[in-house]
Amino acid sequence: MAGKVKIALGFLATLLVLIPGIALAAVVPVQVTFDAGNQGRPDVSGDYLVWKGNQAGNWNIYMKDLSTGTYLDVTLNTGTQNLPVTNGSVVVWQDNRNGTEDIYWRAMPGGSEQVLISGPGNQGLSDISGNTVVYVDNSSGNNDVYAKDINTGILTPVCTNPASQWQPRISGDMVVWEDNRSGSWNIYTKTLDGAGDGTPVYAESNDQKVSDIHDGKVVWQVHNSTSGYYDIWTKDLDSADPAEPVTDDAAYQNSPRISGDLVVWEDYRNGNYDIYMKDLTSEVESPLATGAGVQARPAVYGETVTWESDPATGNYDIWMATVADEWPPVISGLTPAADSSLGCTGPTTISASYTDNRVGIDTGSVQLLLAGDDVTAD
Repeated sequence: MAGKVKIALGFLATLLVLIPGIALAAVVPVQVTFDAGNQGRPDVSGDYLVWKGNQAGNWNIYMKDLSTGTYLDVTLNTGTQNLPVTNGSVVVWQDNRNGTEDIYWRAMPGGSEQVLISGPGNQGLSDISGNTVVYVDNSSGNNDVYAKDINTGILTPVCTNPASQWQPRISGDMVVWEDNRSGSWNIYTKTLDGAGDGTPVYAESNDQKVSDIHDGKVVWQVHNSTSGYYDIWTKDLDSADPAEPVTDDAAYQNSPRISGDLVVWEDYRNGNYDIYMKDLTSEVESPLATGAGVQARPAVYGETVTWESDPATGNYDIWMATVADEWPPVISGLTPAADSSLGCTGPTTISASYTDNRVGIDTGSVQLLLAGDDVTAD
C-alpha cells in the first residue's frame, strides 16, 4: 500500500513529523494459474498481471486483474505470442503471426489488438514505461534499440551502434540494455532525448547481462571470473556512489528485476533455481520461493512479485507473493527548520518534501498541520 504522510507544525513553527508505520506481513506464495499446459514469462504493473500460456495449443497472452480477480484473454491469435509486458493499462507483446516477429499492443480490458511495430526483420524483446515502448530491431542487419510512443506514434532511435544491442528496459525516460561494442557484454544507458549511443553503467571486462531499471536504480548480472558464476549488482544513476553487489553467493544468480528498493532474482544456491529477494534499504537478503522444481523469471512491481514455477509436476504455472513495504515515507527539506522561531516580519512559506523507497506516496493522505490546524490547502 502507498505510504501516508502527516507533517505537524506546533506553535511558533516548532515541527513534529508523524509517519504511520506499515505492519509487516508474512510472505506467502499464491498460485495464480491452474490451466493445462505451461504458463510463463510473467510481468506485473499496477493491478495487471500478464503472462503467456499454451493451453490452447499455441502460445497466447493472458492476464489477471488483481483488483477484481478477473482473468482475461489478451490475445488468442494463431502463431506464437511471447514476452508480454504491461504498464498497468495496456499489454504489449512479441508476435509472429505474420511470419516474422512484430510487436502488438492492446488497451485492456476493452481495447482491440493493434500493431505497434512491423516490417522487415524481427522486432521484439519489448518493455514499457508510461506510453513508451522500447524494443530490439534487427532490420538493419544487426540488433538496435528503438523506442515508440503508443499515443503519438513517434519513433526514436535509442542506440544504433554497429555492435549488437539486446534486452532493453525502460523506466521514465531512462533506457538500459546489453551491448557488446567493447568485445564483451556490458550494460549501457541513455535518456530518450540524449545524444549519442549511450554510456556504460559500470566499466567491467567480464560479461554483464540482463539489466533492469526503476527510478534511476539499475540492476544486472555480472560474470564472476573467480567463481565462474553470475552475481547481481546495482548502481544508482542519480548518485555518485559506485556500483555494488546485491548478492555474490557462490552459485548462479540470474534475471534480476527491481522496483523501488526491492530486487528479486533467480538463485541456484540450493541446487535448483529459486527466487530470492533483497531489500536495498534494510540490506536484508532472503529466499522468497524455494522448493522442488524450478522457480524462475521473476517480475516485481511495488509489493507484488510474480514468477513462473514448475514444482516437479511437469507443468509451469504463474505464482505471486506480496512483500510488505516495511519502510515508511521519508520527510525532508522542512521549512521553517525544526525548533525555529519566527518574528512577525511578514508571510512565511511552510513546506516539506516527501519520498518513498518503493510503493510511493498516497498524495490524498498528505496533511500539513499548524498548531493542530489543517493548513494543507494553503
